[in-house]
Amino acid sequence: MAIPTRRRAASAPLLPSYHRHLREIDHQKAIAKSSFEFPCNAQTDIESTMEALYHTLRARHIDISRMVFEMFLSKLLEMQDTADNKGLLLRLFRQPMQLPNEDLGRVLQMRDAIQSNNLSAIPHNENAHRFYIRSWVFEPWQLLRLVRTLRGKGFCFPELDEWEFQCCLSRRGRLTVRYVGMIKGRRDFVQRSQLDIDEKPPSSLFGAFRDNVKRIFPGVHDRLGIHELPQMAVPVIGGPDAVGNQLTADDIERLLIQLFNNKALLNLQDGGQYINYLPDTDDEKLYTSMKPTAFERFSRDCKLLPEPEWCGLAEDFLEIEKHARTHAELYLFQETYFQAMREEARPYQFLGNTILLFLGEELSHKHLRAGHTFLHGSASASVLVRGLLSRIRHIEHEWANRGPLGNLDSSFTFMNALPLPGYSDIPQALHFLNKYLRCVRPIIIASFGRRSSDTVASGFTNLPVKKSTSNGVLETQLEVSIRSYGDNPEAVIHIPLSHPGKYQYGRRNASRIGLFYLQLQLVYAIADCAMEVLAQQHLTSGKSARRDVCLSILHHAKKRLQKCCVILASTDDALQICLAKTSQVTRGPPSRTESGSLRKRKAEAIRKEFTCPIYGQATFDRILSLGRARGLPHSPEREAHLKGLWAQNVPELHLLIAHTPELYSKWIGELMGLQQGQSYFLKLLSQAPDHTYMEDLARVCNSIGLHKKRFDAITSSTEVRSGLWVSREVIQAYRAELSPRVKTGDIQGFPVEIKSNGVIKIKWLTQNGLKKTVTIDGLEYAIPQNGLECRSLSFTEHGIDIVDASGRPIRPYEPWEKSPPSATVPRWKFKSKEGQLLQELWEAVRSELGYEPSADRIKAVPKKKNGVGLVSSSSRTEVPKQNRPPKIKDANYLLYHFLIERFPHGGIFRTASREKDPTSTDDLRAFVDFCKRNEYSTHPYRAKWLGMLDRPRPFVAILAPNIRVYRSCHKRITYPPSSRPGGHFTETIFDIGPCEPLSADGKTEISE
Repeated sequence: MAIPTRRRAASAPLLPSYHRHLREIDHQKAIAKSSFEFPCNAQTDIESTMEALYHTLRARHIDISRMVFEMFLSKLLEMQDTADNKGLLLRLFRQPMQLPNEDLGRVLQMRDAIQSNNLSAIPHNENAHRFYIRSWVFEPWQLLRLVRTLRGKGFCFPELDEWEFQCCLSRRGRLTVRYVGMIKGRRDFVQRSQLDIDEKPPSSLFGAFRDNVKRIFPGVHDRLGIHELPQMAVPVIGGPDAVGNQLTADDIERLLIQLFNNKALLNLQDGGQYINYLPDTDDEKLYTSMKPTAFERFSRDCKLLPEPEWCGLAEDFLEIEKHARTHAELYLFQETYFQAMREEARPYQFLGNTILLFLGEELSHKHLRAGHTFLHGSASASVLVRGLLSRIRHIEHEWANRGPLGNLDSSFTFMNALPLPGYSDIPQALHFLNKYLRCVRPIIIASFGRRSSDTVASGFTNLPVKKSTSNGVLETQLEVSIRSYGDNPEAVIHIPLSHPGKYQYGRRNASRIGLFYLQLQLVYAIADCAMEVLAQQHLTSGKSARRDVCLSILHHAKKRLQKCCVILASTDDALQICLAKTSQVTRGPPSRTESGSLRKRKAEAIRKEFTCPIYGQATFDRILSLGRARGLPHSPEREAHLKGLWAQNVPELHLLIAHTPELYSKWIGELMGLQQGQSYFLKLLSQAPDHTYMEDLARVCNSIGLHKKRFDAITSSTEVRSGLWVSREVIQAYRAELSPRVKTGDIQGFPVEIKSNGVIKIKWLTQNGLKKTVTIDGLEYAIPQNGLECRSLSFTEHGIDIVDASGRPIRPYEPWEKSPPSATVPRWKFKSKEGQLLQELWEAVRSELGYEPSADRIKAVPKKKNGVGLVSSSSRTEVPKQNRPPKIKDANYLLYHFLIERFPHGGIFRTASREKDPTSTDDLRAFVDFCKRNEYSTHPYRAKWLGMLDRPRPFVAILAPNIRVYRSCHKRITYPPSSRPGGHFTETIFDIGPCEPLSADGKTEISE
């Protein structure tokens, strides 16, 4: 079978992932192109395939309910009423990207969510979790180009490998990239899609995909398809915060994602709002071998902190509640929340001692609105911790096999470092924490996250508000140490834990969640050690100093852990437990997914890739002194120059081709095709065997002459880059000589280094003596496959070429381009700011070569000078910082003056149109009309406002954070009846405060 290839320059490298797929293509293409003749047992094939899908998810530590799986399979089979549909479903199992939406609609009974403007007329169950699929349809060459563009920007997601593989399989037909999602209640599919498209950051796979599709293939972007899966909807039973409903919907979403092959989708996660981690036996081996009875002791032997002692904190809790009520515009809370807060902070004590306290970082808005404690809340962190603690409790109960299950509430005392979201009075928060600790006097504090860990480490004298610069809590080890707090230092055992909320976003790594699970097990194992020590002291010596108690607990925990062969290091007052070795984590190779911050660090490391010419300045001086190509290739001037060099019999130019009459024609022929200014020696050296390259280069460049010989660690095995450069760090050069600044007359044909990120830097010394550095990027395709290959510059009438040692230009060529490019960097790319400097260099070099400057000089794209942009709808802080009042070119200038005109004394901003609700004031339409006024026709942000708000489904989420910059604003969601009989619609309403004097230094809380 012919493998799909494309023309490429001889020195251009193949993509590394391309070879990885070649062995699979024959087999996969045979499957994809085979005629699907399904026997009578097609249903059996579907059931067995789905069973394998179910076990695949569980093998990845995802706990899928068997009942939900059976329900999903039943719904799937009900929709396959014909043999053709069953055949299409099997095609979906094998090649989901090659199955078009028309066929997929028959398999899953999808319906188009954007089929008409009157979307409200489409019936659906409003009180349900509903699923949808977004789809982008590509030609194979389009998707292949997109993959290479994303790789060039530093993305290395495994999804890109799958997409590239599918492009190789399907040279004809189309490929569909999909995203599977879920919405709840009255939300709208299109609005949710617009929210993701508008808000996903460019550093994410979805954001980068969105930006590049919109830029390169706007037609594909505009033809976005959104389809609902009505047969898969899950009814919501009970209250909106019922976790059971969400867990069922989560399992359905995970099964759908796996059905479409999670590697082929835009979904980074396996699906689900909550993490439903399924541990294996290795995860629980340590806790089982230690056989603690912590939960049984908490439930049986612990008593609630006495009321007289607890009453001392009543005024402090009331102060927090008063703060929330005073700032009602910032906080939406249930009346029962503050009672729940007091209940979860009141500990159960063992023999008059508070054994364990969990210290969180900051309360979530979800807990505040729902009025739940942390342990019983519906936030993702709460559900994860509650599920893992329940598993630990069941492990303990299984081996003990006595009595009822221990009570979770008595074993989980919880307090936040910051009592309310964005609580600004840090001294008051620290005062409250210290007073609380003096009241409950915990022996062990387990802190969730970096902020609370740093607070404990500071002795509760500092509560970091900004993001910490410390390394944070390491997941691979658990450091148990003795800390102190208070004016009269009170000892406490501190166990810093990872924050459970960190696993919610990005690609959920099962190994990392398993380590967090092990951290929680060790917390309760050490708590069990504490209760054993206290019980022993109670029977013998009575009460001891707190520090002595903590030391005894650490010593006892160390002995128990060593019996279980746990790898640890210890001092008198600390234990360091290596979790990675303890848990024997063998999850396979680490995920190749990289976060945006990791890509930035790697990009920074590449940018600072320090190299130097292998023999300093002598590298170029000696090489170029041996002769450079004169005149055009194959010109009489070139031939005459080479005849003169032949007559001189320069030994260095005859290392490979001897100076004999019979080899004259061969020697001349090798050098006639070089571009003007290229080195004759480098051309001849490029034909040398690899094992003699360094020896021949050293004979020329490191010989005695104008430059001293170098005595760095350069050997025949030294890694060379672009033929003439080495890493300064590798050779340990004590006399690092950087690449020289090159005069205008010498740049044509001068050797250049292409760094590993595809960047060339030209250090140019102009005729006026000015020093300029010109950068050319995006040259990944020109990076030499072999470090011994050289690259040089050639300035032609069409632009700038990168040429190899033989003078052949290396230019990008893609099958989707109508004609091959005329230069590596064609002149039309000189529009940018960096391109203008490149054009200046090009004109100067062309003039030196005797050519007149081109009359059609490429003009720079004028830079737009806009004002400050909008605050993002998801921002919790004011980014970018806004002017108060806004300046005329700021994005919020229009909104600010509209509010002054329409709501000078405050009021209710309604977003519903009068077509939906005749009683509406239609304020959103009024703002759109305000932006369309003639006096604002040239405003730089007018089009952005209209693009977000003047559409069938306005993006109203952008309004609240920007209104709050200048006014108090309280957002409400209402469900008024619509003009359609028996129907309702969702409306967002903003309660806006009156206009007040603004301070330029004012600080605004953007989040709700």
